[in-house]
Amino acid sequence: MKNKGASMPFSRLRRFYGLFKKRNIILPMFKEVFSGTYKIPVMTALLFLASLVYIVSPVDLIPDWIIGLGWIDDLILFSYASKFLEKELEKYQQQKQYESGKPIVLNTKWK
Repeated sequence: MKNKGASMPFSRLRRFYGLFKKRNIILPMFKEVFSGTYKIPVMTALLFLASLVYIVSPVDLIPDWIIGLGWIDDLILFSYASKFLEKELEKYQQQKQYESGKPIVLNTKWK
């Protein structure tokens, strides 16, 4: 039996790396969201924007001047918000492939 607690930080790091690899998709998606040509769920947009505001804000649950510990709450919140952003990026990418006429390849594993 696998210990899920031990692999959780690595899954968050993989999620950050996945978002980093999709950085060339994030900006066009948000440009289309703000121009009104692409719609995302309101809660997803609010969650992502609220997490960015919280990270930039000087008011934290754990103050940022405590080196190491001060960034933990920021990372936890951003990793939670990035999960929703990653799902939305996949939907956006599939829509763009559909609009361009390219075949859509689903990222699934056969069992």
